[in-house]
Amino acid sequence: MKDSLFRKSALQQLSAPEQLDQLMQVTSRRGWIALSGLMLALAATLFWSVFGSIPTRIAGQGILLKRGGVHVVVAQGAGVISHLEPLKPGDRLMEGQIIASIAQPVASSQRDAAKVNLAELEQEESVMAQAVEHNLELSRQHFKQREKAIALGKEAKGELVQSLQLTLQGQEALLRDGIITRQSYENSRQALFQARQDIQNYDAQLKQLAHEHNVAETNSRQQLIGIHERVQNARGQLRQNDANLTLTSTVVSPYEGRVIEIKATEGSAVNAMSPIIDVEDETSELEAEIYLPPLGEAKNVRVGMEVQLSPDTAKRQEFGFIVGRVESVSLFPATREGMLAILHRDRVVDSLLSKQGPPVAVRVSLLKNPSTRSGLQWSSRAGSKVEVSGGTLCTAQIKLRERPPITLVMPWLKHLFGLE
Repeated sequence: MKDSLFRKSALQQLSAPEQLDQLMQVTSRRGWIALSGLMLALAATLFWSVFGSIPTRIAGQGILLKRGGVHVVVAQGAGVISHLEPLKPGDRLMEGQIIASIAQPVASSQRDAAKVNLAELEQEESVMAQAVEHNLELSRQHFKQREKAIALGKEAKGELVQSLQLTLQGQEALLRDGIITRQSYENSRQALFQARQDIQNYDAQLKQLAHEHNVAETNSRQQLIGIHERVQNARGQLRQNDANLTLTSTVVSPYEGRVIEIKATEGSAVNAMSPIIDVEDETSELEAEIYLPPLGEAKNVRVGMEVQLSPDTAKRQEFGFIVGRVESVSLFPATREGMLAILHRDRVVDSLLSKQGPPVAVRVSLLKNPSTRSGLQWSSRAGSKVEVSGGTLCTAQIKLRERPPITLVMPWLKHLFGLE
């Protein structure tokens, strides 16, 4: 018999009924614990996928602004800045405070020329006033002399009329008695008529003399009025030149607030309406202007949605975020000009403009919390110690909706099992 392929001891163990009453051990206790934990995790995941929620958010870039906005103080005239006040961002600025001086040689020359012209006209007016007054005095004296002479002549003729009237009355009786001739009587009557005519001529001379005197005075007064008007016009021109020089050579802040940015330097050339300094109104509340990419979910943003704002000056992982609400959404895409009108800063506008096209502007109101340093509602205790100000760039996440996690994989499952 050939040798067996198996050992004799192995064959005996197989044939012997040993340990038949013991169960075969499939896995260890540690394996059961791991399996139970895995099943529990799967159950929790399934429960969360059905009853839990995942927020859908859209991200954008923006800036914190005072509700009153950022005001730009501009130069009113072109020139070179000869002096600039030593201001820096964060300094307080008072309304009416002088910020800079701009050299205006042309306006200064015009003002000086107006001063010289006014002085010459005032001198001319003074000389003319003296000359006119002197001429008027001479005219008054001449008028009085002629008036007196005419009055004396008229008085003499009046006496002559009275005498001739008496003579004529006596001659009427003599003529009836034939004592005098008709010719003598007519001569007396003609003399009376002529005397009365002379009195009328004297009256006419008095009227003509008064008229000539009034005309002479009026002409003299007109000369004074003419030079006086020229003086007044010169004074008005000087006032205008002074005002124009003050306006164009001095940059005055019409606003009260906090300096955000200095946009000019001493010695630099500026044009009319060139920005000199940005001022933020400190009396108003902070808000955010957010710009979202025009594609995707931007069209789904609605008023009242929750916004998480993370200032660039505070890391989100360390300080959390500021809580806000959507206050308004622009109906049309924002333009560069419209963004500049709000932000007044080219670099900020360039950084916020989307490469995908004109962004959608969203105005966000910030929730208040008086207990924090900034007065705003933060998501963490560390953020409550952070101070923020207008002009701070930030990132924003707007919460659009919440939905169960399982809905995110449902399209994939339908495609996998061919249920589409």
